[in-house]
Amino acid sequence: MLSAFPYRLTIARLLLGLHLLMLINGVVFQHSHRLADGTVVSHAHPYIPVGDDPYQPNNHTQQEIIWLDSLSHLLYTDWQPSLFVLLLPVVLSLLSVPPLFRASVFKPATLAVFLLRGPPVA
Repeated sequence: MLSAFPYRLTIARLLLGLHLLMLINGVVFQHSHRLADGTVVSHAHPYIPVGDDPYQPNNHTQQEIIWLDSLSHLLYTDWQPSLFVLLLPVVLSLLSVPPLFRASVFKPATLAVFLLRGPPVA
């Protein structure tokens, strides 16, 4: 099985490493900025902390801060699961996964549970 997909393990390791680096970045470099209107936005990127103030000084424009805030919060909450679900059939077809396996992957869980039940007792 491994000989059929020699690159799979390498790709999995690269994606795992990238994901771990993103998680570490979010934990280590998470910081907040207070905008002129009082809005507090948080994002993560490498920076050198200045003092103990929770609101760090910055040289970002307001648009950059809002963009970084949106990117930081959308990364794990909205688009990744959706993209995974949308691209899974394409990836499975590109990897020549047998149709029987694809059918078992995409079978609704509720249908599978109801098909395993016996008839109701009267």
